[in-house]
Amino acid sequence: MCVTVAPRLTISPQRVATRAGDTIQLRCTPTGSGPFNIEWSRVDAQMNPAARESDGILEIRQVTAADAGRYRCVVQSSAGTSDGYAIVDVEG
Repeated sequence: MCVTVAPRLTISPQRVATRAGDTIQLRCTPTGSGPFNIEWSRVDAQMNPAARESDGILEIRQVTAADAGRYRCVVQSSAGTSDGYAIVDVEG
């Protein structure tokens, strides 16, 4: 009998404080029965068009005050879906 485990995820950092012009990376790491589909989105705002997403890592270069806010990572597998959030604070 094969047991599938709904994905769980870890987001690091869960809160990041950065300065305008810096580069940030948010990492979403799933565990459970893969393969996984990992997707980052912005809560209540448009994602920075310069943001890049690869292997669960969301990278935003040349951060501006407009990038401050909540980001959501959704992990999907054949066993289910899980999500988590990160908060980005931009100083200056």
